[in-house]
Amino acid sequence: MLILICILFFGVFFFIHENLKPISNIKDDFKEVIIEDNWYGKKVLNYLEDEKIIKNGDIAYYYVRFKNIKTDFKAGRYVVDRSKNLEEIIQYLSDGKNAIQDTVTVRLIEGYRLKDYASIIADNTNLNYEDLLNYWNNDEIIKDVFFEDYPFLTNDLLNEDVKFDLEGYLFPDTYEFFYETSNEEVTRKLLDNTLDIYNKYLEDFSSSEYSVNQIFTLASIIQRESSNVDDMKDIASVFYNRLNIGMQLQSSVTVCYSLDIGINGDWAKCEITQDHYDPYNTYQIIGFPPGPICAFNEYALEAALNPNITDYYFFIGDVCDSGETIFAKTYAEQLENQSRYLTCY
Repeated sequence: MLILICILFFGVFFFIHENLKPISNIKDDFKEVIIEDNWYGKKVLNYLEDEKIIKNGDIAYYYVRFKNIKTDFKAGRYVVDRSKNLEEIIQYLSDGKNAIQDTVTVRLIEGYRLKDYASIIADNTNLNYEDLLNYWNNDEIIKDVFFEDYPFLTNDLLNEDVKFDLEGYLFPDTYEFFYETSNEEVTRKLLDNTLDIYNKYLEDFSSSEYSVNQIFTLASIIQRESSNVDDMKDIASVFYNRLNIGMQLQSSVTVCYSLDIGINGDWAKCEITQDHYDPYNTYQIIGFPPGPICAFNEYALEAALNPNITDYYFFIGDVCDSGETIFAKTYAEQLENQSRYLTCY
C-alpha cells in the first residue's frame, strides 16, 4: 500500500510538474493573445490553454492559488513567448505596459442612428460597415448570442416592422476598442453600457405600464425632439398625455426616420403622404412606432420613465431663433405659436 501511495503521489506530482512546464522548447516562440476587460484569473488561464500558451489552465489555476500568486491580468493585446514558464507569463500579462498599444477611442453621440454608429466604428477599426450593420440586424444572432446576457433585449425588437434590431439599444458614450476587433466584441461593450443604465432604472422599468422597447422608443423620440435637457420631461408629458387619450404622437422625427433622413437632413422633407403608410409615421399610427429611432442619453431615458405632470398636448421648437421649445395646452394655442415662432418657413 505504501509503495502504491508513493507511486500515486509521484505520479500526480510528475503530472502537475509536466503541465506547469513551458509549452514550447523553442526560444522566442511568440504568439499573440487578447485579454478582454473584466476577465478573471481562471477565465484567462483557460483561455491561455485554448490558445496553446500554457499546457493546462485548470492545473495552472489551482497552482497559483496554492502558491498565492497574484493574477491581476490587464486587458489588451499581447505577444507572449510560449517558452516562458507559467509564473513569467502571468507576470507579463499582469503589466499593462506590455500590451500592444493599438486601441482606438470612438465617441458615439446621442441622437445618432444605428447606421451612423456602424459608420463611425468601421472608420476607426478593422470592421466593415455593411457587415456590422447586418450583424446588428440579424434576428438569429441577436437572440442566440445576446438575449441571455441582456434582459432588456426582448422579442419586441425582432418585430418584422423594426428597421434595425438594435436601433436605440446601443448606449452613446466614449468607447475604447482594439483596432483589430470583432462584431461581437464591439456589440458586447456597447450593450454592457446599456445594461448598466438599465439596471440603474430597473425599478422604474418594473413599475411602468409600458414595455422596455416602448420606453426606449419614447426616449429616442424625446432625444431627437430636443437636446435641451430642461425640456425633455415636459416633452415626455405631452406624449404621455396623448397616449392617455388615444391621440396620435404626431412626431415629425419619426417621419424623418422612416424616410431615412439623417442627422443634418432637410427636415422640411419629413412628410409622408396619407396614401404612403409607414409603421414609423406617428401621424398615421396610434401609439408607438415599432422601435427606437436613434440612440438616446440618460436624460431622455429618465424623462421617458419619469415625465413631468402637465396639461400640455402640443409643442414646437423655435428653430428660427432661440431653439426654445414652446408648449401649448390646446390646438388653438399651437397654431398661434406656429405663426409666431416658425416665421422662417
